[in-house]
Amino acid sequence: MNFKSIRYFITLAHCLNFTQAANKHHITQTAISRYIASLEEQVGVKLFDRSSRKVTLTEAGRIYAEGMEKMLKEYDKLLEKTKAAGNTYQGHIKIGIGIYEYSNIEHFFSRFLETYPEVKVDIFQFPYSTLTEQFKNNELDLIISLSMSKESYKENQLRCVDLFTSENVLVINREKLEEKYAQSKVEEILRSEYLVTNCEESGPNSLKMLRGLLERDFGFMPEQIVQTNSLSTQLLMAKTGHGVAIVPEFISEIHDDSLKILTLPQKKPQQYCALQKADSRNEAATLFMDFLEQVE
Repeated sequence: MNFKSIRYFITLAHCLNFTQAANKHHITQTAISRYIASLEEQVGVKLFDRSSRKVTLTEAGRIYAEGMEKMLKEYDKLLEKTKAAGNTYQGHIKIGIGIYEYSNIEHFFSRFLETYPEVKVDIFQFPYSTLTEQFKNNELDLIISLSMSKESYKENQLRCVDLFTSENVLVINREKLEEKYAQSKVEEILRSEYLVTNCEESGPNSLKMLRGLLERDFGFMPEQIVQTNSLSTQLLMAKTGHGVAIVPEFISEIHDDSLKILTLPQKKPQQYCALQKADSRNEAATLFMDFLEQVE
């Protein structure tokens, strides 16, 4: 089985555009067309309908894509375990984190790896909706996230270790603040400026969640909202004066001369925690959770 052809096929099945699929794998459109044609010849059926205007999956292609995507994930897991065994690791953990947590958890990982060097730890960062979905589908052994990530589970389905709490703060371009808002009133700023946020349409870090927090603490939701997909773009807009951002106070990048940090009148700080499924059989992941419980 040619796994390269399979990966190209799955990418094309998702985007249905030969140019996009080729760009993603850094090959030419002609090359990916040859791989797909070879795969169709090998399978013995037509996987795509092609026209001058669009590319669509055939019914056979849809079935093949669903099956092969599952098989490829299992193959990748097997490959990781094989490599870990070959590198004499005694365990392997796949840990997911959200868009903010990286800035306040380095000491947990450094101390764990110093204590247990025989355990291989892979860390992945995702938007919160993707993070919780991958955790739900057992593609991650545990996640470090907002405590709201556990809300879709029953209490006995998860093991939770609380790690730290953090207030949120408002960041704004320092020059804009001095020029427009002499009194530095947060409510006035939120009513006047675009609020730049990484909140998603759904999941634990959703716009609905943001609305609930702001209405709880301020009594209103700003009318002007701009959604971004990363912390870097969120802060870029704030630094250049194109809106303001609400972020956790532990984020190191906000301590920048171009930004002013303003305290928010919050009634309750955000809780961040590590989550593992209660029925997990990954002993290394359980060891990591045990370790977190003991870290001061």
